[in-house]
Amino acid sequence: MNSKNLHEDESEMKNTKLIQLLSSLKKTEIKSLKKWLKFSLPEGSRANELFEYLEPFYPDFEKLPASQEKISEQIIPGKPFHASSFRNIVSDLLNSIEEHIVWMNLKSKPLSQDYLLLGEYYNRDVEDLFQMRLKSSRALLKESKEPTLSNSLNSFLIDEQEYAYVYFKTAPARQKAFKTFPSEKILRSLNRMFLTRYLYYYAIGLDNERMFGISNIINSAESKLVLELAQDYKDDVFIQTRLLLIQLTQKETKETFPQLTKLLASAEFKNQHAEEKVDVIATCYNYVQKLYVKGEESRLPQLIQMLDFSLEHEAPIRKGKISESFFCNYVFFNLMVNNVSKTVKFINEHKKMLQQATAESATNYTLAQVEFHKKNYDKVLQLLRNVHSANPQRFLGIKNLLLKAYFEKEEFENISGIIDTVRHKLINEEYFSKENILAQKNFIKFLLQLVSFCTQQKVQKKEVLNDLLGKLKKTEFVNHKDWLIAKFSS
Repeated sequence: MNSKNLHEDESEMKNTKLIQLLSSLKKTEIKSLKKWLKFSLPEGSRANELFEYLEPFYPDFEKLPASQEKISEQIIPGKPFHASSFRNIVSDLLNSIEEHIVWMNLKSKPLSQDYLLLGEYYNRDVEDLFQMRLKSSRALLKESKEPTLSNSLNSFLIDEQEYAYVYFKTAPARQKAFKTFPSEKILRSLNRMFLTRYLYYYAIGLDNERMFGISNIINSAESKLVLELAQDYKDDVFIQTRLLLIQLTQKETKETFPQLTKLLASAEFKNQHAEEKVDVIATCYNYVQKLYVKGEESRLPQLIQMLDFSLEHEAPIRKGKISESFFCNYVFFNLMVNNVSKTVKFINEHKKMLQQATAESATNYTLAQVEFHKKNYDKVLQLLRNVHSANPQRFLGIKNLLLKAYFEKEEFENISGIIDTVRHKLINEEYFSKENILAQKNFIKFLLQLVSFCTQQKVQKKEVLNDLLGKLKKTEFVNHKDWLIAKFSS
């Protein structure tokens, strides 16, 4: 391997790519690397001596001498420092570490090893070994728990080796082999590898376009041909879910969402790789949530359904810890449909799975939402005193809950200060999408109109209130729209 430009500043060893790479390794990898260097580098190698010198400074290398010249004095004592010679030592060590990383990666992927072995057996023309390895590779593929994208690639590569082995036999042997060899197998294997990847990135492209306004660069004529080809893979859950995701985000019909949820509830989907399930569920949830915030109130049951699917498939759980965002959203939307007992049970069962740093705040925040639903507004304010979050979306959630609680208590004098804080946050926070900002601004606008009506009832007419209610119902992207409508209607 060639490694060029090994450092940005010769005087600072910590700036070198070598130290960056060593810092990224785990303790077990350092231990394995030490053995690797001992056998891969020649005896007396300066690169190995450099590693032995650097190892005690692992993992942060904070106390590592800054000067490369000083380090050179330690591994080559008594000799003058030459920058070019030292760079060569660093380069040799970096190359060996990169080779070790590749080796560790290959060691963790038995199907990749099989593919390379099949190629070697083919080149060496050892048919018995080739056939034996091919058989074991097929069994390994069948039992593989890898994601579909990896599995479809490995499947094609193994099929390709088999096809090549048959095709490049001498003419009589090839003729005999092809009598029993299914020639369409390699084409179907290639199609599946291509389709899984194309549909995966196509669905992501459409989702990004919908969420962030990023233009989708996929050629429409090309995609039409691909989608037609995908129709032949009716039994492939990965391909069918992606087809439905594309349909959902492009041209949703009445049948699309029911078909998709039916597929998500199937045993075949449950057997998919965890990351792939998360990807599908997250796309569906984001799509439905945006339409609900836009004003499609009929999407709320779908939103609850996607939250339940997420929990069932442990989509928001990583290493035993639940996503704070999911935790809060699950509570918020279930309270929207009066699932109080379900919500409280969820909080009690999952609060222990929150990250320690945010557990108390997230729990108090969700409990405050429950108390708001029960109209215990003093309790809401008490709980929110112990809630803090650096997450911009959670910040808005906290402030909006405060605004609603103060309105319900008719403490209108506390509202303007909170609104000023929120407006400042919206201006200075790049995290929010255009839709997030619009929904929050509309919430503030209608809330202030509501406050104005409540504080000036003697001069305001009922017709004005009805007119505002009509405008509210027609306005897209309004946070807490249902609550606002209820207040305007009461």
